[in-house]
Amino acid sequence: MAIWNKSHVYTAGQTCTNLDAPAKLYTCATGGTSAPTGVGPTGTGSSIADGSVVWNYTSEAPVLQTNCSHIWHLDGNSVDSLGGPSTDTAMTYGVGQVGGCGVFNGSASVITTTALGPSGANSRTISFWMKANAATIYRVLAYGAATTQQLFEFVQVNANMYIDTYGVNWSFGVVTAGIWNHVVATYDGATLYVYINGVQGTPVTTILTTAATGPLLIGQSYQPSYPFAGSLDDVRMWSRALSIEECQSMYLMGRLSRLD
Repeated sequence: MAIWNKSHVYTAGQTCTNLDAPAKLYTCATGGTSAPTGVGPTGTGSSIADGSVVWNYTSEAPVLQTNCSHIWHLDGNSVDSLGGPSTDTAMTYGVGQVGGCGVFNGSASVITTTALGPSGANSRTISFWMKANAATIYRVLAYGAATTQQLFEFVQVNANMYIDTYGVNWSFGVVTAGIWNHVVATYDGATLYVYINGVQGTPVTTILTTAATGPLLIGQSYQPSYPFAGSLDDVRMWSRALSIEECQSMYLMGRLSRLD
């Protein structure tokens, strides 16, 4: 499953997701060249024109549905749209990338959820939009335990995004302070991938041993230093590893409007 591209040559039988929100899946009925602008085919039904390409609607794209267990839109509150309650401390809310966002003051701000993320070496995906106030050290979000290799934590170190397990960490790419960046981490039980603004960092082969205790903290960590200062938006958790196409599609959709 590919993401729709403008001015791209498609052949009959190929599939793609459009860039609309929510994304839809289409099958090419008649090959040709897609339109030079827009979000790709839209609507449902058959014989949908896109440049010289003709598409048939197939279904809603699975990018945000299958095994998504938690969503924090942060539209003026810390409600988990799919899971249990969350508690916000010293939070304010503002305008985000895909709606509202949570604003964190770099000291006391935190959202304490009841979400126990996938533990051990179980598959997972976590995604969010972030806009850091500065290129410094921030613990962005975490779950598990502050015990050797039992934590799963996102840490910004100056301009780089790391995954830290409390004792072992890996750098995956650059995040730019002062603007919105989309971050996704996926793990399939053997390989850890991180995507920043749709770009995949160097994969890491590892067997994670994340603790089954310690629900997700947004804006802080179980390590009591460097709380996040800036804005976070649309935090999501899955119990499966999203594909590269799904991660890139989610980033592109988020650039346009709300994801669902």
